[in-house]
Amino acid sequence: MKKIIPLVFTCLALLITNIYAGSRTYNANCTLAVDGKTYMNGKCFYKSYKDSDEFDDLRTKAICPNGLNYEDPRMNCSMAELKILSNGIFGTLDRNPNGTASFCWNTGGGMHAQDCYEGLTRNGACWSSNAAKSPYRKGSTRIELCAWK
Repeated sequence: MKKIIPLVFTCLALLITNIYAGSRTYNANCTLAVDGKTYMNGKCFYKSYKDSDEFDDLRTKAICPNGLNYEDPRMNCSMAELKILSNGIFGTLDRNPNGTASFCWNTGGGMHAQDCYEGLTRNGACWSSNAAKSPYRKGSTRIELCAWK
């Protein structure tokens, strides 16, 4: 639980940063499978930072009540006021010093990447686990996130 709370704040910070960062474009190919179901398979936006990565299929579209897109720097509404026009997939991967990673995503709906798991390991362009653990769910989850340019 102690590890997940900072992850949620990281996800929110990345989302807010991206809102003000202007437009993003497809720069990679990504696949995301959770428990055998493929949620992303194709072009995506992928950015790697020192200790984390973010991914986005760029399909999430939302507007403020005044009609401004949520990526517009002039946006003047809160996240709670946003009207979602179309859902997409996005999230973050936080790399831990021990070589594992924690993964959070939005489950294909909404504006928050708050479905989080721990215990992913890297194999080439992919991070995966056959038994990722979530502090909010019982049991384990199979996850595979891959990205390449």
